[in-house]
Amino acid sequence: MTVVCPVYTKAGIFLKFGLGAPKLARVSESKAVAIAVVEAIKKNKAEVMLDGILTRLLFSNMQLFPELGDAIYRWIGLTNLNLTCAENQMRAEKHLHN
Repeated sequence: MTVVCPVYTKAGIFLKFGLGAPKLARVSESKAVAIAVVEAIKKNKAEVMLDGILTRLLFSNMQLFPELGDAIYRWIGLTNLNLTCAENQMRAEKHLHN
């Protein structure tokens, strides 16, 4: 099994709604993500993280210090970005059903 963490791609939902990526986030090209996924599966890698060492350190520290992780997410704007994406997605789905 391979776990892939591309984080943000240029085909991501946040772009669909005209939103920018959070501060400090690396935005990956869709093709680079696809190539990394195929290579990881071929080589049976357990994990692929395309966003780099900063994200890996953040994720690992968040496991130890969840409140720090929450504060960082708020600081970089991730909490508001996710909320806005969810609200926009719900609006779009509601519009489709009406």
